[in-house]
Amino acid sequence: MKKEIKEFIRTNEKLLILDHDKGANVITELKKIRSSPRIIFNYLLMQLCKVIPSVTIKHWTYHTLLGMAVGKNVGFGIIEVDPFLPELITVGDNSTIGWGTSILTHEYTPRKVRVGRVDIGKNVLVGAFCVIRSGVIIGDNSAVAMNSLVNKDIPPNELWGGVPAKRIRKLEEPL
Repeated sequence: MKKEIKEFIRTNEKLLILDHDKGANVITELKKIRSSPRIIFNYLLMQLCKVIPSVTIKHWTYHTLLGMAVGKNVGFGIIEVDPFLPELITVGDNSTIGWGTSILTHEYTPRKVRVGRVDIGKNVLVGAFCVIRSGVIIGDNSAVAMNSLVNKDIPPNELWGGVPAKRIRKLEEPL
């Protein structure tokens, strides 16, 4: 499984879905995605980012140590980033990710492992306590209302909200 994921990271594909061993427990399967020391290292860095008041250091940590693509003037609340594959996350310039938001790059279903990129465009506002599923693109100049579950792509210039998130209206001008 690690080989397939490494190949996926090198491509521009959005989503990878693999079968997993039905007899194994989830912890055993997780080790097939990434080594335990790296997961722990990523997790500790993300916990550190929650208490770092400096936006510059937070951006440097997300970009340099975790491999995320972070644009200029990005605002992060205290967020949860998937510790398994944070390098699959892109956040565009002038975007804001609200407090308590979780950005996921992997998930398990009873039969499959889903690994996907998360691309948050430029000038995007993601409200507090949202969950962004793996394999999702949020278009430029869009907004996601707080407490939303983003489980599919959001086109540019739209306001979405709810569980699951649905289109509320077109945005005539950026927020």
